[in-house]
Amino acid sequence: MSGPGASPERIGSAGGSSSAAAGQSVRAERKRRASRLRLARARAYLNRDLWTAEVADLSKLRAAFTRFLRVVMISVRGFRRDRCFQQAAALTYLTIFSLPAFLALIFSVAKGFDAFGRLKEGPINGFLDRAFPPEAGEGAARVREVVDQIFNYVEQANLKLLGTAGVVFLVYATVKMLGSVERSFNEIWGVKRERTLVRKLSDYLAIVLVTPVILLVGTAFTGMLSSYDGIRTLVGGVDLQGPLLAAIPVTAICLGMTLILLTLPNTSVRLFPALVGGFVAGVSWQAAQIGFLEFQLGAARANAVFSSFAAVPLLLTWIYLSWITVFVGAEISCAVQNEHAITSAARMGTVDQRLRESVALRLAGRITAAFLAGEKAPTAVELSAEAGVAPRTAAEVLEELVEAHLLVETSESEVEGFVPARDPSAILVHDVLAALRTEPGAGTAPRRGPIDERVDEILEGFDEAMRTSRFDVSLAELARIDPC
Repeated sequence: MSGPGASPERIGSAGGSSSAAAGQSVRAERKRRASRLRLARARAYLNRDLWTAEVADLSKLRAAFTRFLRVVMISVRGFRRDRCFQQAAALTYLTIFSLPAFLALIFSVAKGFDAFGRLKEGPINGFLDRAFPPEAGEGAARVREVVDQIFNYVEQANLKLLGTAGVVFLVYATVKMLGSVERSFNEIWGVKRERTLVRKLSDYLAIVLVTPVILLVGTAFTGMLSSYDGIRTLVGGVDLQGPLLAAIPVTAICLGMTLILLTLPNTSVRLFPALVGGFVAGVSWQAAQIGFLEFQLGAARANAVFSSFAAVPLLLTWIYLSWITVFVGAEISCAVQNEHAITSAARMGTVDQRLRESVALRLAGRITAAFLAGEKAPTAVELSAEAGVAPRTAAEVLEELVEAHLLVETSESEVEGFVPARDPSAILVHDVLAALRTEPGAGTAPRRGPIDERVDEILEGFDEAMRTSRFDVSLAELARIDPC
C-alpha cells in the first residue's frame, strides 16, 4: 500500500508490476483467441472446405493429402455411426462359442491334405508363442493351455465319427459366425440384404476350403526362405533373411484381412480398396498384438495375483481387439471405394425428401437405360458411384423402390443388381415419387371438419395434376433422354 510517505521508487515499482501483469494477461487472452480461431478454422475446413475442394484444381501432393483426409474422416464417422465397438463386442461373444466348430471344419480339410501337423507346428504354434509367451505370466500361460486344449480337441475330431448330425452342427455354427460377420460388413457398406442360404453355404464353405491352402503355402514359403542361405548375398551381401522372415507373418495377416474384406460383404468390393483396408487392418492387428503382449508382461511383473486370474479376460480382450482391427479395415476399405460418391453427397447437404426423390429418379433412369441397352444389371455400389450419391442413401432408396414393386433384384452375377419390375413404359415418374411418399399399409388422417376435407381435396388435386402433367413421363422416356 502506498501512503503519503511512500518513496517514488516504491510507487514506480508497484506501477511497473501492475503494468507487467496487465501485459501478460493481454498476451494470454490473445493466445486464447488465436487458439480458438485456429480451432474454428480447422473445424470449418474439416466440415465444409475439405468436401467442397476440387481435387483436380490442386497440386498432386495437396490432392493426395485432401483425399487422404477425406478417407480418414469418412472412416471415423462410419466407425461411430455403425457402432463398431458394440459389433466387436457381440462378435467376441459369438466367437467363443463358434470358433471351435469353425476350426474343426478348417482343420478337417487340412487333414485331408495330410497337413494338420505341419500347420500346427508351423504358423499356429508360432503365433501362439508370440501372443502368449512364457514370460507373460501365469495368466498368459493359462490362456495358452486353454487354446492348446481346443486345438487338441480339434485334432481328435473325426467327421466320420461325428455322423451326419455332428457335421450339420459344425456347418451351422460356421455359417452362423460368418453370417454375423457378413451382417456387420453389410451395415458398414449400407447393404440391406444378406446372401441367400445357398450362396452362404457355397461362399462360406469356399472360405473354409481356401484357408488351409493359404496357410500351407505360407508355411512352405517360410520354410523355403529359412533354408535358402543364398538370400543373404542377393543384395550386396546384406542379410535380408531375418527381415524377410519377420515380414512374412505381417504380410500373411494383411493378405488374410484383404481376402475377408473382398469376400464377406454382400456387394462388389474392388481389389485396391480391399488391399488398402487389409493393409491397415493387418498392421493395426500386429500393433495390437505388440501392445497386448506388453500389457501381459507389465501385468505379470506388477501383480502376480492379478496375472493368475486374468486368463479369461485376456482371451476375451484379445478377441475383441482383433475384431476392432477388422472393422477398422472394413471402414477404410468402404471409404476408399466410395470417397468420390460420399464427397458428392456431402456437397448436396442434408438428405431431405426432395433430394431422395431426385436420387430415386436418377437411379431408376440409369437402371432402365442399362435394361433397355441389354447391359448387365447395375449394382447399388455401381449406381451410387455413377450418380455421385452416398451408398447408404442409394441402398435405402433402392430398397423402397423394390418394396413398391417398381424394381426387382436379379442375380445375374455373384452380386445382385437391379432391373425394372415391369415394362419401363408402364412405370411413370409419379409412381416412383409415390413409392417414396407412401408406405404399404399406411393409413389416412381422419376428417374432423371442413378444413380437413378441403386439405384432402387439395392434395388429391395435386396428385391429379401430377398424373396429367406432360412431365409425368415413363422410365423408358426418361432413360432415352438421360445423358448417361
